[in-house]
Amino acid sequence: MTKLTDACILVLMSIILLAFGCTRTVNGCDIKPNTWCESASLRDADLTNADLSGAILNRAILRDADLSDADLSGAILWEAVLNDADLSGVDLSGADLTAANLSGVDLSEASLNGAILRNANLSHTNLSHANLTKAILWWADLNDADVRGATLRDAYVIDADLSGVDLSGADLTDADLSGVGLNRADLTNADLSGANLRGGDLSGTNMVGANLNRAYLSGATLDDNTQIDAKWRLVWEIVNQGASGRNLTGADLSDADLTNADLSGATLRLAKLRHADLSDADLSDADLAVAALSKADLLRAKMHGADLSMADLIEANLSGAVLRSANLSDADLSGATLNQADLSGAILWWANLSGADLRWANYTTDTKWPEGFDPRVAGAVLVED
Repeated sequence: MTKLTDACILVLMSIILLAFGCTRTVNGCDIKPNTWCESASLRDADLTNADLSGAILNRAILRDADLSDADLSGAILWEAVLNDADLSGVDLSGADLTAANLSGVDLSEASLNGAILRNANLSHTNLSHANLTKAILWWADLNDADVRGATLRDAYVIDADLSGVDLSGADLTDADLSGVGLNRADLTNADLSGANLRGGDLSGTNMVGANLNRAYLSGATLDDNTQIDAKWRLVWEIVNQGASGRNLTGADLSDADLTNADLSGATLRLAKLRHADLSDADLSDADLAVAALSKADLLRAKMHGADLSMADLIEANLSGAVLRSANLSDADLSGATLNQADLSGAILWWANLSGADLRWANYTTDTKWPEGFDPRVAGAVLVED
């Protein structure tokens, strides 16, 4: 009965404080926006729904505190101790948690948009369905954290430890994961489109069903225990081991990041390369006849002597591409960008050039154009053989 009475008194006091605009104080710390509570002891404190936006809480002790649904947006929490605190539903957007100890914390569905978590200890932390868009997680320890369904779009996770982490279904679109340890992590059905995985450790990682469209896999480590869809293992092999002279007839490489890949002399007849990034790739003497390359990025690609007959190059980017002596007969180049491309000696008989951008493209007297096509009118430049 006494405990119930005390609880009622606390509730009434809170109501009175709110009604008169008074500030609640916990262990000398005023619970209000922009408060200065450096090194404050707030262990076991009930701070549910508290407004601590912009607060200075460096090295504050918040172990086992209840901060569920609190507003800590923009707060400074350097080296704060938050072990086992309840931070479910908390707003930490823009907060600075550099070197904070968040081990074992419940951050499920929390907002960490733009938060700084450099060197933070997030091991065994529940980050399921949390919003970590554009968060900075450099060197953070996420060992065995639960990150299922979390959003890490455009997040910076450079050199962080994510070994054994459950990232199934997480949104890692355009995230920078360079140098990240992801060994034994669960990335099933995760969205890694556009992610940078350069130098990442993916040994023993489960990536079945993961979306790796335009993901950068150069320098990443895979082993026999890495579970990954066959398409993406092939992409990894090409960018890390090269595919010069390899038979890739009909291969599905659509949406793959193949920048700087060595595909010289490779057989890519009927290959699917739509939306693929082949910028600066070496495709010299490659067989790309009847290949699907619509909207592919072939910026500065080396394609001299390549066979692109009957290839679909609709709206492809061929700016600065080297197409000397390439066979483009019957190719569909409608809407393609060929400005500053080298078309010296190229064969373009019966090619569809409607809407193609040929400004400043170089050609020679032995370049073969479709009947009736005037390259000068299109803005191409005649150069000496």
